[in-house]
Amino acid sequence: MCKITKALYEGGHRIRFTFADGSIRLADFGPFISASDNPLIHKFIDTELFSRFRIEHWGLTVAWGDNEFDLSAEDIYNGDFDPPLREGWRTVTFKHDGSNPELDALIDEAVRSGGAEVISVMKD
Repeated sequence: MCKITKALYEGGHRIRFTFADGSIRLADFGPFISASDNPLIHKFIDTELFSRFRIEHWGLTVAWGDNEFDLSAEDIYNGDFDPPLREGWRTVTFKHDGSNPELDALIDEAVRSGGAEVISVMKD
């Protein structure tokens, strides 16, 4: 069972989630909200409204509004809302246990310079 332990608003329609197993995933809900015909969901295209999310049901859902819109932690964990890759970019997956400070510095610099974007970190 996936549980959200932390959620950080990243701007736009993006939220960075941390899960109980230590995994981290960036979710971009913009395409989902934009494509929705449901007015209760589509109104969250307004980023001010969107940014007022909350974690509910002991970390099993993220919700907006007055029970208007919620999504399961499992769908987020499984990558259903991963941001689309930028033109010309590719996905690179590797295992990293946090024990290599040189690799941490390389990743941080790539992200800061705009040359990379960390979408998820999955723990063993």
